[in-house]
Amino acid sequence: MISMELMDTSFDHFYKFVYHKLDLFIPESVLAYITLITLEAMDYLRSRWNIIHQSVKPSNILVSRTAIKLVNSGITNKIFDMNHAIINGSDFRPELSNPTGATSDIEDDRSDVWSLGITIYELSKGHYPLWECKNLYHTMVQIIEGPPLKLTSVRLSDRCKSFVNAYLNKDQNQRQNYKELLEHPFLQKAKEFQQINYATAYLSDVINDLQHKTNTSGCHYYLHSIYR
Repeated sequence: MISMELMDTSFDHFYKFVYHKLDLFIPESVLAYITLITLEAMDYLRSRWNIIHQSVKPSNILVSRTAIKLVNSGITNKIFDMNHAIINGSDFRPELSNPTGATSDIEDDRSDVWSLGITIYELSKGHYPLWECKNLYHTMVQIIEGPPLKLTSVRLSDRCKSFVNAYLNKDQNQRQNYKELLEHPFLQKAKEFQQINYATAYLSDVINDLQHKTNTSGCHYYLHSIYR
């Protein structure tokens, strides 16, 4: 028997409720906390199990009143077996496709860095980038041939924007790895006790509001023996 923990919702439901139902936004300090916890989980998978996630997106980051958990709806691969990855077409999101991976068989943890950058962009803006693309082909062309994606927002600090945009460098060789990103000043403040308390209180308040006003929270579980 595998013990599973009940989580309140995913960040896909969470951010859509905040932006589209409450007409608010997720504070920058909370974005930093979400990023820190998710990146630590990704680093754990890479360093402990030699696994890259390959499906980092809001629906695979679960949240409760007390925790954030990285899960996977179906795809993880050993780095040495990356050429045999299977893509579930019904769950494939092209905007999460690493520009280098779209044209190469070689992927490492920096492909997950791209996906996390897209995820934080989505959580900070209330929609995913390239939403205006009309079809899969157009989206993939924009990812591969278009200009690099940039997070721009007057309410976000330059430190936050430069951090996220570093994730979105189209040249994988110029993208920082997990360890380097974990030392970035944008994430250092998120480790402070006061910031942790603020972020967890904010998440708890929104979850309470979400569950009171909607039926979209759902039941989410994570596999305790693999992810943390």
